[in-house]
Amino acid sequence: MKFSVGEAVLNLTLSLGLVLYFKNVLCVALGSLISTMVFGWFFIWPMAAREVEMSCWKLARTVLIPIWLASLPLLGFLLLGRLVPLLDFRASFVLLLAESAAATLIAGLSLWHRALTRAEREQLVSRIGKLFKISAA
Repeated sequence: MKFSVGEAVLNLTLSLGLVLYFKNVLCVALGSLISTMVFGWFFIWPMAAREVEMSCWKLARTVLIPIWLASLPLLGFLLLGRLVPLLDFRASFVLLLAESAAATLIAGLSLWHRALTRAEREQLVSRIGKLFKISAA
């Protein structure tokens, strides 16, 4: 509760201060982003690392880095879509749908192969199988 109140006070203070200084409504979002990052990285992340008995860096290697690495193929695809004029989806709704489907497929496959461990994949398949399992009545 102390963290929530502290983050809310910092968020309000930063948002008001930035809006009054820069006179731009986007400063409210910036104030929220800064306060969330400060409390997340400097208070909640170390607390989570202590809870699982890991160092902050080891927790980052276990949780964050696989996700970031799994995001690289999708980022490459999206960058390619912006740099190649033929792939500009603003010209065609069908192209937008095709790019969206391809991006979803790339993201899913990349997360499946790079971010999930073998045990996590097996557990996910098991849970999905239980969702679609037809019970014998």
